[in-house]
Amino acid sequence: VRIVVGAPGGATTNQSFDIEWFNPAGAFSDPGAVVHGMLLALFIYWGWDTCLAVNEETENPSTTPGRGAVISAFVLVAIYVSVALLVMMYATVGTEGIGLGNEANQSDVFLAMKDVVLGPWGWLIVVAVLASVLSSTQTTILPTARGTLSMGVHGALPPKFGEVHARNQTPGFSTQVMGAAAVVYYVAMSFLSENLLSDSISAISLFIAFYYALTGFACFWYFRGTFRESARNLW
Repeated sequence: VRIVVGAPGGATTNQSFDIEWFNPAGAFSDPGAVVHGMLLALFIYWGWDTCLAVNEETENPSTTPGRGAVISAFVLVAIYVSVALLVMMYATVGTEGIGLGNEANQSDVFLAMKDVVLGPWGWLIVVAVLASVLSSTQTTILPTARGTLSMGVHGALPPKFGEVHARNQTPGFSTQVMGAAAVVYYVAMSFLSENLLSDSISAISLFIAFYYALTGFACFWYFRGTFRESARNLW
């Protein structure tokens, strides 16, 4: 609403949409920044495939997880792109005030914008960000807990990891261990150095890019003989 109406106080400081934002040719001006941005985007995007890790716990597991993965991929792209565009258009890329070019806002642009956008209701943005953080935490714990569950069942890890919670029918011990490990890692990295945490995110993003590419190639190679049978197989 704020973006459509205009800047606070009736000022017209908003930045108009520019199709050049989607021009890939601009990447050649600063390839390093583009690579860093892509790695960060991969890290943020990471987690959409969580529904595949819980396929055995869903109804109709032969189709539900796959559809969930495809739908969530499109939904996430739509959300991320639209939010990025709206923030750029409202805050602009300037170096003053809530501008995205202001170094004071680079660590948390939403915190800088909350009072300007929602006024006394600015705390809602903080709540929304916290909810997003909790969701991101779940997408980290869910797949790893089920991975260690499988390893515990097959003897690659101690049998304790293969235990299933009696009431919830979910990996009990594995979830606790993975959750605790994630908390310890984040807290430790935050205390040691912010740069170390940032560098670790970049390193993890490289790993994500590698296994996404490897998984994509493996899927193509495994199903290569069925592509010509039906156009539906491409879906």
